[in-house]
Amino acid sequence: MQTSVPITTTQRAVRLTLAASLLVLAQTATAADDISITPGQRQIIANKPGIITLRFEIENRSGQAQQLEESLNLPEGWELVTNTASFLLASGAREVRLIHVVAPRGTASGAYNIGYQVASQNNGGLISAQTVTVQMAAQAGVKLAAIAPPSSLLGGEDFAVDFILENTGNRAVTYQLDGSDEENYITAVEPKALTLAAGASGNIRIKGKIPREIEETSSYRVTLEARGGGKLAEESVSIPLIARTPKGLGKYQKLPGKLTTRYTQQQRNNADGGSSSEYQAQVEYYARGAIDQAGQHNIEMRLRNGKDSTANNTDNNQQAEYQFNYDNGELEVKTGHHSFNGSHLSGNSLSGIGIEATYAPKNAKKRQPLEARVFTGKSRDGDTTQKKVAGAAVRYQWDEFETGASVIQHETAATVTEPAKKDTVTSVNAGWRGESVGIRTEAAADNDGKAWSIDANGQWQDLGVNASYLQADATFDGSNTDTKQAFANARYQIDDKTSAEVGTRHTRNNLKHDLSKEIRQDKEHTARISRRFGDEQQIEVSVGHRQRKEQDLRPTPTTDRDITATTLEYQHQFETFHVRAELARGSRKDRIKTSAKGHKKGLTISWKPIKALSANAFYSISSDLDSEGKTFSAGVNGTYQLNSKTALSGYVQRNQNASENTHADSFEARLTHDMKRRGTLGINARRTNSQASDGKTSQDNVVQLEYSVPLDAPIRKRNNIGSVRGKVRYAADQRPASEVVVQMGGQYAVTDQQGEFTYPDVVAKDYTLQVDASRPNTQGYMLSSEGEEAGVSVQASQTITPVLELHPAARLSGKLQLYEVDTVASVFKPNNTNNLRPGNGLGRVLIELRPLGNTGKRIVHKRTTLHDGSFSFVGIPPGQWQLVVVDSEKVPANYRLEQTQFEIDLSSGGTQEVLIRALPSAQSIKKIGPSGGFNVAG
Repeated sequence: MQTSVPITTTQRAVRLTLAASLLVLAQTATAADDISITPGQRQIIANKPGIITLRFEIENRSGQAQQLEESLNLPEGWELVTNTASFLLASGAREVRLIHVVAPRGTASGAYNIGYQVASQNNGGLISAQTVTVQMAAQAGVKLAAIAPPSSLLGGEDFAVDFILENTGNRAVTYQLDGSDEENYITAVEPKALTLAAGASGNIRIKGKIPREIEETSSYRVTLEARGGGKLAEESVSIPLIARTPKGLGKYQKLPGKLTTRYTQQQRNNADGGSSSEYQAQVEYYARGAIDQAGQHNIEMRLRNGKDSTANNTDNNQQAEYQFNYDNGELEVKTGHHSFNGSHLSGNSLSGIGIEATYAPKNAKKRQPLEARVFTGKSRDGDTTQKKVAGAAVRYQWDEFETGASVIQHETAATVTEPAKKDTVTSVNAGWRGESVGIRTEAAADNDGKAWSIDANGQWQDLGVNASYLQADATFDGSNTDTKQAFANARYQIDDKTSAEVGTRHTRNNLKHDLSKEIRQDKEHTARISRRFGDEQQIEVSVGHRQRKEQDLRPTPTTDRDITATTLEYQHQFETFHVRAELARGSRKDRIKTSAKGHKKGLTISWKPIKALSANAFYSISSDLDSEGKTFSAGVNGTYQLNSKTALSGYVQRNQNASENTHADSFEARLTHDMKRRGTLGINARRTNSQASDGKTSQDNVVQLEYSVPLDAPIRKRNNIGSVRGKVRYAADQRPASEVVVQMGGQYAVTDQQGEFTYPDVVAKDYTLQVDASRPNTQGYMLSSEGEEAGVSVQASQTITPVLELHPAARLSGKLQLYEVDTVASVFKPNNTNNLRPGNGLGRVLIELRPLGNTGKRIVHKRTTLHDGSFSFVGIPPGQWQLVVVDSEKVPANYRLEQTQFEIDLSSGGTQEVLIRALPSAQSIKKIGPSGGFNVAG
């Protein structure tokens, strides 16, 4: 299971992902108990990417009305269809929030976590959050592979990347083809559609052109999508995009940083003619990078402060943020203002100031199975309730099993209505993940209460199930308190087109039977059957039924009703957009208020015609079904990447509650632009028109201007820097070799018309130089008479001027070929043992070319056979070589390699061909008939 967390480096992401499962940081019971979040499902099974609906039930237990702001933490690439916004929730009130998200096409199977958080706009410490796990089912797909993409690309070049598409199904399918890249260098995809018979394959070519001026060497990623037959295949290749002169390290070692200034103006106009204005100005500096020459010690700092005109131009404490973090791959220390996150039992978030240290030593296999954490922190000075937290946690992970424990102490300062409180929370957790089943459990206890939870999921062929249970005592001081929650869901794939799902949910709150508020018990049961239609199974129709019982168990209840509804859902996946429509009809039997028959309608559209443009729209209306009265919501959002530097995004949304006579209309637009060598400019405008239940209206206008510039901080002058200014020429006639890609120490440079290349400001040490021998002008050449490499030694504060000569080299190519028995030839010539015919080539097999005899500077060369079994070695020094098939175990069952090693004598400028044959092996006959045998005539 994955946990979505902010990431800066791969190592931090790994540690934080594992740590998010621990009960490591506390949240006082006040925030958790004040704002309660109950998800409709803790775990959701999705049979394929597309629109997924999340349901969260929010209850305000704080004793006063709260203006709440919701936010989501989505997996990378996922998008929101509905727009998160602020909403007013009265004291003791409940509200169901429906959030539609889009899992992008090509989303791999696995578990994806979506974090949902609600925070009070009036109280920075009042935060609550929950996490829902989406289990994406595995999807069979077509076979798509790239064919020998270019080894490198230079500015001004036209390029072509070839792919092969194979229909692995049992019927003819027409595939729609689309190529994409982030830089918009693609000019054509040929063809745009391809019809393949069962088992057939075809070629696709993506064409493009690279701009002449490329300032920095980078990795250029080209992706081809093939969609057809209800399946989606995606294949990407990464090609070095080479600047003619590398940038160099510079004379000084610097800490990469960015300075951001931000100005916000907010104005509110009320119906009575009154108005108020607020102006905020912020400045922020962020930097992260290595502080030593080896790059093993890294620091991260964030400094931010601002002023608010409504506070008499004094510093606004909630705007201030100071952070300083250190990381060396095993030890991480975080100091300053942080948002401390824990599990769903111990607490969701405590935003304050403190220090946290994490130690995760590496073992002999470079893994980090052990992690130990210590921490201490407190609330910001301006928070309504002051809190302190301190504790420690440890976890250890085996291959399939993980366990951990923690002890946390948190204190809450006394308020006017509440005495001071001090609690110690201890917890243990364990998780196990097998091939088909995963289980995770947590248990926590404090001075006078306890809580525990268990989550399990499994997948057995066509059946997928998950179940969750959570219980927290009324006196337990964690994010989940005074509640019991049970969830269970199952999904069965009846056939290729039909699936069935069932689910149940039981929740019980107010276990301590506090008669001043609801003793709420809810039960819900759901069932649904779905079937796909269409030539490409692009249409899905579902019929579902649900029964929900909501009760207040007090002697004089405020809630006692049954809701029954039948739902018809229609989804259609077009080439560029996805449509989901829903119609529900049912009845609400209310034993306290008026019963009624009701309905619910919804329409959701996700549209992505090109890589640079995406848009989403939703419409929902509910009348007398889940609650009394009529509610309406609709909205549109979108993002358009005008070019590689400029993007425009925004949304329009309306929410209306007819029974309470309230509504809110929101509009937001944001423009971001990357300014050449000067930073980033962002402009954001938002407007909200709202009406309260008393009929009073208000208008809020917010404009924000943000400007960022790179500002690197010098650390020290480099004393180990030199430069290379070399020349490449052909050995035969001493002509300059232009447009030659020279590689040195993982960097690239390109020779000009005079054959010269430059590496400015590189670390002084010994380097190996190579040329890209796959390019047309250097194919079949090497950098010395003995090998394809040359060595140079760079001295500090000096510029060396090597002269490299290109010598003719050898070339070896061949194919790994499967052979089949020619049954017709065997019938007419039964005594001929060579009745074999060529079959398919065998791809993705590793082969090596090893030097023999006096190796000199010759090295081992490795290649992987392409999809058709072909391979080639270019720029090889002449001499004795041995060709070895390394991955012989990848040969299919009942086949054997005729020969696994070949001795080859390569000559200068010559080309040799090698055929590696995989032959069918003899198979024994298995007797499966009657003991008496058969009589066969013919």
